[in-house]
Amino acid sequence: LLFCYHPVIPYRHELGRLRRIENLLQHEAKYASNKNDITLPSQSIWLFFCTFTNNHDPDDHYAESVGRIIDGLMSHAFSILTSFKTRDGQTVYQAACPPCAKTLKRYLTKIAR
Repeated sequence: LLFCYHPVIPYRHELGRLRRIENLLQHEAKYASNKNDITLPSQSIWLFFCTFTNNHDPDDHYAESVGRIIDGLMSHAFSILTSFKTRDGQTVYQAACPPCAKTLKRYLTKIAR
């Protein structure tokens, strides 16, 4: 959670740490019956992953992590994750950085088939 508030620290690119967070988010989403079952730290990290942008490096985003989290989720779990809103009241779809929005839309198309 620390790197969500201080994104310049080196921990945010540490693969082992990212995989643990991805697994946690995926696990919580799989077993959640509603969005209240997702812990507040996980909600914050999910929103951070979806919305983070680096104005100095457009390739610095978390679309791959978002993809790994949603891969294999049932539509109900995906709906729970995408139901969260930012502090501004935007949905994940509205606030997501372009690469993450593309990943979310690709998954939505896949489950719609």
